[in-house]
Amino acid sequence: SAFIEKGNAFLNKALSNQNPELNAIYLNKAQYFFYVASQNNPPSSEAFIGLGRVYILKDKQDEAKDAMFRAYSIDTYSANANFYLAQYYFNYNDFISALKYYENAKNLGYKNTSENDKMIEICKSKLGDTDN
Repeated sequence: SAFIEKGNAFLNKALSNQNPELNAIYLNKAQYFFYVASQNNPPSSEAFIGLGRVYILKDKQDEAKDAMFRAYSIDTYSANANFYLAQYYFNYNDFISALKYYENAKNLGYKNTSENDKMIEICKSKLGDTDN
């Protein structure tokens, strides 16, 4: 939807700049567009993934978890939903759960294989499991 596209555009702006004041503005705008998309199109996991990513950046752990689980519950076979649920767990140091969802994302064909593979290796390293 157009709201998801606008949310992603503002999220990308927030991720690519170093100005904290601008970041806050971009994240608030991204949150608004993802929220509207989540209300207008409830079956869209992408709207909830966007919300979850914004909440992670705002360090709103409970809201991030809720949004990521809603995305995952809408489409458990979404590589994106699995990857970003893994990101949620990784950001909050639950490497066992993160590894599970990164591996799910890989098996489901997550588009950025090098990033996903790197995260799998980091999780294994943090867990002391370098044999696999």
